[in-house]
Amino acid sequence: MLFRFSDVQKSYGVQDVLRGTTFQINAGEHVGLVGRNGAGKSTVFRLVSGEETADRGDVVRARNVRLGLLNQHVHFEAGSTVHESALAAFGRLQQIEHEMHELEHRMA
Repeated sequence: MLFRFSDVQKSYGVQDVLRGTTFQINAGEHVGLVGRNGAGKSTVFRLVSGEETADRGDVVRARNVRLGLLNQHVHFEAGSTVHESALAAFGRLQQIEHEMHELEHRMA
């Protein structure tokens, strides 16, 4: 199990975005999330990432999961590739890994 939603509810004011949402995503699965504007797609990602919390229910993420999100309204650098832009979501993680490799080299 990578992610699990159990009876999740999320509202913004009087607008219920998610009600009783339950699903699980397992390792190796490929999932597409589609729906009309306001259906809760972005909310699901904000809940999975921990950026927001559910009003009710449980959102569980496996401990070993790394998650990188690109905002849907992001400004991309002119001349950058899609791959480079996607990697930008992992900028902090890449920095930490680089620092770890430098420390390993110094300790050797």
